[in-house]
Amino acid sequence: MKELLDNGLPENPDAEAFLNDLKQLVQDAIVLHKLYPDLTTEEWRVGKKEILKRFRKLYRNLPLSHKKADNIRKRLITHKNELFVFLKFPQVSPTNNPAEQGLRGLVIFRKITFGSMTEQGKKNVSLIMTVIKTAKLRLLNPVKVLKTIAAN
Repeated sequence: MKELLDNGLPENPDAEAFLNDLKQLVQDAIVLHKLYPDLTTEEWRVGKKEILKRFRKLYRNLPLSHKKADNIRKRLITHKNELFVFLKFPQVSPTNNPAEQGLRGLVIFRKITFGSMTEQGKKNVSLIMTVIKTAKLRLLNPVKVLKTIAAN
């Protein structure tokens, strides 16, 4: 979406309008999510309802004149129940930034160790790092968890 908008779509004004509307909708949904703690139940319900109404209107558009933009529209239809999960469950982050940041150190570690020189090594390091990260997130001792796994 960003690439298409950055390059512009002068030959396809319907597609450009669609992508701009989609971009604004996602930004508005993220802002609403950030405001959640300060909103009343009614304000949250009305805001969420408005976002979802705009979303349905967007993906129900007729096919767009630009193939890639229309593919995005079709993906919205396919994933319509997944895109705004963070509005249904406010405890869910609207972006994957926390997950990306949580894995960053592990990815760097995997790249600089010799354990990732082979496909099997990559799998082994990834599995061990996943167990360690999950244990830490669950406030468990990673060494004890790994020992328990190794004993079984």
